[in-house]
Amino acid sequence: MTLKNPWRKGFALPVLASRADVDYARLEVDNGNTAFNEGKQFRISHEYSIAETPIVLRFESPVDFILQLQDLTCDLEAVKFTAFRSTQGVESGVFSDVVPIYRVNLTAETKDLDPLAGITTGGVFTPTVGQVSVETIRLRAGGGHAKSQTVTGAVGDERGLSAGIYYLQIERLDGNTNAEGVYSLVWEEKRNV
Repeated sequence: MTLKNPWRKGFALPVLASRADVDYARLEVDNGNTAFNEGKQFRISHEYSIAETPIVLRFESPVDFILQLQDLTCDLEAVKFTAFRSTQGVESGVFSDVVPIYRVNLTAETKDLDPLAGITTGGVFTPTVGQVSVETIRLRAGGGHAKSQTVTGAVGDERGLSAGIYYLQIERLDGNTNAEGVYSLVWEEKRNV
């Protein structure tokens, strides 16, 4: 049961009140995501197949961003996901294979924005001795299918990260066949457009 709010006595109803009763009215708010409506949210869905050499995704953003979802699935063998900041090691090889990035909101009303961040693969990242990954996920496909979510879109699970370069590595843990699955990532770019 909702109790009356006597502290509201003597105050006029706000223009956006949920009811005409001053004792029970609340301010109506939109709990949606403004970045979604503006077209500032982007995503990837990267299918992987790993034999022996790990896959490294090089995520580079010139602006701060909010990590909203990170999802790793594995339907064959076992994998380990690790994330590192560029200051934690050295890259080598050539990151020339572009990973396609899509807007989360493709409706006609949203702004037609291209992502400022870029994701490439093809190179290698070697952490400096003693550096610990900023995130680790271990995942084993047991009896067919397994799935792990480390960051969800729920309130409180978002992470704000600074502009820069991040290395996201997926490697096979064991087995004689390729490890296979999908890595998905959703983020919001902090920009004034």
